[in-house]
Amino acid sequence: MTIGRHAILVLSLFAAACVEEGTEPDAPDPIPVVDETAPVSGAVRGTVRDASTDRPVADAEVSAGALGASTDATGAYGVAPLPAGPLKLRVYRRGFVPDSVTAIVMSGVSSLIDFPLVPAEAPCCRLDGLWSAAFVLDSAGLNAQPSSREASGALVFDTSLTELDPVDNVLASTGESRIDFGPLLGASESSDGGAEGLVFGGDSVAITVVPRFADWGVELLGRFNADTVRGIWYQRASCCGAYGTFTLIRTDGAE
Repeated sequence: MTIGRHAILVLSLFAAACVEEGTEPDAPDPIPVVDETAPVSGAVRGTVRDASTDRPVADAEVSAGALGASTDATGAYGVAPLPAGPLKLRVYRRGFVPDSVTAIVMSGVSSLIDFPLVPAEAPCCRLDGLWSAAFVLDSAGLNAQPSSREASGALVFDTSLTELDPVDNVLASTGESRIDFGPLLGASESSDGGAEGLVFGGDSVAITVVPRFADWGVELLGRFNADTVRGIWYQRASCCGAYGTFTLIRTDGAE
């Protein structure tokens, strides 16, 4: 069926009536422009203070993701540049309870975040005396194949070489190690060496053992339970050292 000239004219007039006189077709929406020079990172800054005295806390470690900073003598710190968005901030200073908070880092903004640190509990116990030591290997790391997954020995801490640091609220002890780590680490150094022990935060214990003539050491981190200390140990190494668990039992000089 063909459409006559009269029908075409009617359709044309109808279309024209639908468009108001003097109007133009709508323009397309503009394409958003991204300013590549706009900042995409921010920063955090603030002050760390003693919650009990309001005094500034110097040498506190503030970590923000992969970055961090230490507080100065006034307790002030600053970390930048940080990616915009939520980020976990952690602060630690020996002698205080660690603290953390989730902050929202804003692009081009230096956010102010202060930390009031609560003093840690006084040391509960002393390391004085003779301790039997038992070590279990969980991973040899990059060391040679261990000849055993267990080792034992002794630690001795001298009463006369124990003192309290009133600033950090830490009880420090000096002693000696009689532990042969050779079966665990594939090392041939002497089992004799020095030992430095710390008790802090109530029942927390940290001991560093350095065998004589060795260029490596072993760290012990644990907690007191009466005359027993249990925790983890690890070899101090730039990469992939051995680690495992330990138990210390005081056999002489108990409180």
